[in-house]
Amino acid sequence: MRTSVFPEGLESLLQKSSDGQIVLLNRNKLNNDHRQKLSKIIIGGLISLHGIDTQIGKQTKKVELRENLDPVKTDEQKTYLDFLKVATEPYAKILEAWEETFKIRRKEYMHVGLNKIFEDFPCLKLNSGIELIETDFNKKFPQKIDLIYNTLPKVIEAINKEVKEKKINVLEGVQCTDDILHGLLALPYLFAPITLKKSRKCGTWRPTRSEIVNSLFVYIQNFDEIELIYSRRKKKLEEFDITLQPFVVVTGEFRNLQYYIIIDNEIRYKLNSCIRALELVFKLFHSLDVEYPSESEHIWLFIGEMIFNMCPSKKNSCTASVVADIKYQLNVSVPSDG
Repeated sequence: MRTSVFPEGLESLLQKSSDGQIVLLNRNKLNNDHRQKLSKIIIGGLISLHGIDTQIGKQTKKVELRENLDPVKTDEQKTYLDFLKVATEPYAKILEAWEETFKIRRKEYMHVGLNKIFEDFPCLKLNSGIELIETDFNKKFPQKIDLIYNTLPKVIEAINKEVKEKKINVLEGVQCTDDILHGLLALPYLFAPITLKKSRKCGTWRPTRSEIVNSLFVYIQNFDEIELIYSRRKKKLEEFDITLQPFVVVTGEFRNLQYYIIIDNEIRYKLNSCIRALELVFKLFHSLDVEYPSESEHIWLFIGEMIFNMCPSKKNSCTASVVADIKYQLNVSVPSDG
């Protein structure tokens, strides 16, 4: 006879994440924190299972439910999945197998963490791996495939106006001619300082501006500094039991910049532009169902809402304040009809 307070299907979902396991351990004495974790996991599971995409348009908010029944793995899909777990070429066959296993992978790898995903699929460690990740995002959010190319230039213009009004100078003595890069580097300085509350054991942490920037979009002149930045950040996060999530590094002279998405010390995706780097790291978070970096979560919520028209997954007063400021700049940039 089952004695658990949770249905069997929910138990399986809870076992896939550390927060879920904490809830299971305290199943008979849930406090408010446990209930919040439980609610978040259930909602996340429903969104992933049923393909719920919540988005905010200019005047309306709509929730689209796409038919997506619990997938059953066919023999063909099992063959594809087995192939993906060992193959690094040819790319055409990998892409076919990746697309054919979309639903199965989403079911089996929900909330397992990046390390497990990259360990199981060696093809993701190649530079072409980011393109595979993008195909998942495009299937999950087909209406947002190229949205960034329409929204980002306007939002960046508004960010740079706000930065100028507040007299923020993020590149002392350096002339940045790339408006998008300048806006992204300056964006964290528009937000009020935050405090991350962790467990009693780890205490609280108030990230510096530099630490927040280093978790989001960081510029360095020397390519060799990447490993140092990664190592310092990893060590700091381990002190607070926080997982290091992907971030973007821009390196080189401004006339010859290089762009990288950093997964870890060995896995780095090289991109050809600032906008492409931002686009793909955002798509990575949503394709693989991983959390935003803790230090810059409030900024990623802003990026999701203002650039990708995503309904915020949680309320954040810090984010709401900057959203209001940038929307004001966007409105004053549009000439009135009168």
